[in-house]
Amino acid sequence: MVLSASSPITEQRYWVLAAIMLGGIKGPIDASIVNVILPTITGFLAAPIAIGQWVPQVYLVTISNILLFCGRLGEICGYKRVYLAGLG
Repeated sequence: MVLSASSPITEQRYWVLAAIMLGGIKGPIDASIVNVILPTITGFLAAPIAIGQWVPQVYLVTISNILLFCGRLGEICGYKRVYLAGLG
């Protein structure tokens, strides 16, 4: 089967690429943004940095647990729907 230049698949390929790229960059940004703001958090709470380091750890553990839930939800509702809802 040969796809023509005006087929729906080729017209939407850039939207698919943009969604995948956006999802791919959000992970590292989410993981590192808490480390950037960590000195501000510890300064505001007047806590030592050793205590403040629990914030990124708890954040990443929470994200890991949500990932398991969303994987199962994707099996039930469809991966595309869950992926786009997560990007939203």
